[in-house]
Amino acid sequence: MQGIHADDPALLLGRANALLELGRAPEAQPLVEKLAEEQGARSPATALAQARVYEALGQITEADAAYQWAAGRLPGLEALGRYAAFLARVGRKQEAADNLAEIDRRIERANPQFRREGRAWRDLAAQALARA
Repeated sequence: MQGIHADDPALLLGRANALLELGRAPEAQPLVEKLAEEQGARSPATALAQARVYEALGQITEADAAYQWAAGRLPGLEALGRYAAFLARVGRKQEAADNLAEIDRRIERANPQFRREGRAWRDLAAQALARA
C-alpha cells in the first residue's frame, strides 16, 4: 500500500479486516479511523470494521453503536450475526436471541443460493449465545 494505492479505501478496509482476523485490532484502528475520516459519511462496511476494533479494544459503548448502525444498513447477514454475537458476549442474551430469531426469519425467506452464507453468520451468533 504505497504510492497511489496508499489511500485506496478498498485496500485500507481489506487490510483492516485482515488485521482484525489476525487479532491485531490496535493495528487496524488507525486504518478504520482514517477511512471514517476520509469518507465523510459513514459507510456500513467501515462501521462494521470499527465495531470490531472497538469491541477488541474494550470500548463496548462505541462498539454497540457501530454494530447497531452497520447491522441496519449492510446487506446480507454478517453485520447482524456479528452484532448478535457481540450482544451475547457482553451479557445481553435476550437481545442476542432476538437478533438470532431475526437471522432465522431472513434465512427462511432468502433465495436458496444465499442460505449457506447466512447460516454461517447464524452459527457464529448461535455459538456466542450458547457460550454466554
